[in-house]
Amino acid sequence: MQEEYTHEQVEFYCSLIREIVDKTEWVIEKGIKHHGENTLELAALLSLRQMMDYGDGICLLIRQCSNDSAIPVIRTLFEVSIGLEYLLQDDYDKRASKLIFFYYKMQEIELLKRKAGTDENTKLIAALNADENVAPETIAGLTSETDIDSKILSVQQTLNSPAYSQVAAYYNNVNKSKRKHWYSLLDGPLTFKELVKSVGMSSRYEVSYAIWSGRTHGWDIINRNLFFENGSIKIRAKRNPIGTYSNVLETIMIFRRALMWYVSKHLLQEATSFLQWSKYYNSRLENHFFRE
Repeated sequence: MQEEYTHEQVEFYCSLIREIVDKTEWVIEKGIKHHGENTLELAALLSLRQMMDYGDGICLLIRQCSNDSAIPVIRTLFEVSIGLEYLLQDDYDKRASKLIFFYYKMQEIELLKRKAGTDENTKLIAALNADENVAPETIAGLTSETDIDSKILSVQQTLNSPAYSQVAAYYNNVNKSKRKHWYSLLDGPLTFKELVKSVGMSSRYEVSYAIWSGRTHGWDIINRNLFFENGSIKIRAKRNPIGTYSNVLETIMIFRRALMWYVSKHLLQEATSFLQWSKYYNSRLENHFFRE
């Protein structure tokens, strides 16, 4: 595969990403139309919504030839898509309640950090006082919110909803290792690796995800940036097309699989329309992308 691209090629690649991101928005709108009254449906729809943001970000980075910077975003996109697939795979309402409860619980914890007198606030203040770079007024601001009680009450009312009674009881009676991730609740997978295995994607974890992880952390500074030329050490230019095609391909594949899963499980009413678009989109890939 060549690693030199014309401006027109890059723009075409980005148009493919934009199109599938736009189709994701269409799927979300149809999901709201058909399931808007079901609060638990938000778990899947919010996952798709999050994927849209990552897709937009990847497109912008690819356009700037910042392909290394796109890899952490692609990795995160994959993580969200695996979570979505887990939701849709089996017992949707139970798994959706885990996700929604967990993130409301995380919101409650963050709010309690800003309420004076709570254990969470005490720990946070102690940590900030130990940091000489934190200004006193910053610390004071963490206990001066006038509406913090109403915010906490609103979140706690949601957490106490009967819809989350099973997951709430589990969360309050297990050790931290079993409630570290939303999918771990109610005896679910304890790690992301186990989560990927549960949806039958272990090969993707061992190959693609492992490669992305090696290029994600901030100190992987030698990765593909150092090379030898005529006996001399060179540093690669900042703007470089290496990885453009593979990054676009990975992004498209992740989106296609996620959309097919959601439509097949929750949006059969729109399956005909979606499959018509999918046929057209796949023909663009076959004729103008895969053949390059």
